[in-house]
Amino acid sequence: MQHTLSISRAANVLRALGSVRITTMQHILLATDGSDDASHATDVAADLARALGAKLSIVTVERDASADETGTLAQAQWNAEDAVNTKQVLQITKERAQRCGASDVRVQVGRGDPAEVIIETARRENVDAIVMGRRGHGLVSQKVSSGAPCIVIVVPCM
Repeated sequence: MQHTLSISRAANVLRALGSVRITTMQHILLATDGSDDASHATDVAADLARALGAKLSIVTVERDASADETGTLAQAQWNAEDAVNTKQVLQITKERAQRCGASDVRVQVGRGDPAEVIIETARRENVDAIVMGRRGHGLVSQKVSSGAPCIVIVVPCM
């Protein structure tokens, strides 16, 4: 059943993109925060990468410390916990993408405003598409969609 869903999901996205975009899609950026919505986006991104033989880069974004907390013991502890969580999110996401068949998977961490980091990463990495989930009102996905230099695929909650 999962394999059938996987093929169907990739086929639907590929049909929506059209043949012109498909032939040029060599690098996909998956933006994740480790949420359930992001897990669905991971499946879509990995399916596309597998189907197209594309490289899959995964980025997650750590929060910036607020100015009044910088240098405090509490902030140092929070940063250490955030770094551990970030590594876990990237490891779990990479393993899930590989189980879905993505073979060339790379991970990276950004720091700052999530939408800005995702857009800048897409520019720097010269990606052909960004895949991300949508949570809540989808403010980050809206900002990325309007500012990205490439196709943005927003995967709704399942």
